[in-house]
Amino acid sequence: MQVFEEIGRNKTEFRAEDWHIAYNYIKNTINKRFDFDEIEEDIFIFNEEGSTAHFEINLFKYFDQYTFIEIGFETDINTETNDIAIEQEGVLKTTYPENTPFQKSLFYYFLRTVWEKLYYGKVRQQYKTQCKQLLQQIRDAIIEAAQA
Repeated sequence: MQVFEEIGRNKTEFRAEDWHIAYNYIKNTINKRFDFDEIEEDIFIFNEEGSTAHFEINLFKYFDQYTFIEIGFETDINTETNDIAIEQEGVLKTTYPENTPFQKSLFYYFLRTVWEKLYYGKVRQQYKTQCKQLLQQIRDAIIEAAQA
């Protein structure tokens, strides 16, 4: 049983003095200023002919044994003009185990739904608030980095 909720999405655009420096500064800012459990750089594509670069970073923060947030960054860079566009998306994900026949049963789904409504929904709400704050803090840090 999985529950995914999109928490927020925003786009930031700016012009950097040098896109290499901006790229490294964005990665270093995320690594040093924020406490993520996992950071994955999935894709880095540099197209010399089209003068573009594209990279994607996924950030993971685990709250408990069931729930974590995933913040994805897709960044497009025009290497001639040093224009940078960053799209950021936060998703709160809860995954309940389904390893045993009982955990795959309809009764288990019923119990999980009741548990979610009575207790864990409030906990998830707190995680959603933290995720929104984290998205805003990362956006502010990137804008601050761009202006420095």
